[in-house]
Amino acid sequence: MQHEGLSILYGRVFPPADAADASRIPGFLMVLGPDGPLGQATRVTIDETPDPTLDRPSRIVVRGTSPSLELRLEIAIESGVRTAMSAGPVASGLDFLQLRGRYRVSGTAGDRTLDFVAPGAAETFRGR
Repeated sequence: MQHEGLSILYGRVFPPADAADASRIPGFLMVLGPDGPLGQATRVTIDETPDPTLDRPSRIVVRGTSPSLELRLEIAIESGVRTAMSAGPVASGLDFLQLRGRYRVSGTAGDRTLDFVAPGAAETFRGR
């Protein structure tokens, strides 16, 4: 997601059970400015509200906290594209979702207060 010279990145990974305990793998959230990172956190939650008719999230809320970041992103999903994964390590019954939506951003990154709405994208996987 981008807005007035800022880029916001977030994500998390759910590893296979034989590789790592998924509850111990943190998410990440970072705000980048024109001169580099303004703040980052690995104490991150990403909550999705499902849309049962479209089998995708209707809303995603991301919260991150650290000494350099206190941020909340609320994404209202407006559209999405589903791609069946047919090759490679994630081909075992997963679909890749590319989502577009409106981000409502509030909080602080470094010494900056953030409070804005902007368009952006999100990606996730879903089992079939």
